[in-house]
Amino acid sequence: MADLYKKIMDELLDHNNSSPISDPITAPYDPLQDYQTQTAITHQFLRQSKRMRNRKAQLWYAYYLGEILENMPPEQRITCVKQLTPYYATVAVHAYYIFRI
Repeated sequence: MADLYKKIMDELLDHNNSSPISDPITAPYDPLQDYQTQTAITHQFLRQSKRMRNRKAQLWYAYYLGEILENMPPEQRITCVKQLTPYYATVAVHAYYIFRI
């Protein structure tokens, strides 16, 4: 498991990679937007990166979605989690806890 974690972290931090996604992706939402809009936009970007089979972007957007979900008030979280499938909500929070510094 540690080897898999190290491999993923090496891929994400590899700046010599010829892939245009090797640099960190900025959050796709405006922090001044409401939580429901932030959740919807980030979920849309996550699904798009999944369709395009871009693993690095999937990890970044899952991280950002988890960050949104974990840092909002509980009453807002209930509303925003209803926009997602249980799978996406769980994966996003797990990705956030794995990659937060």
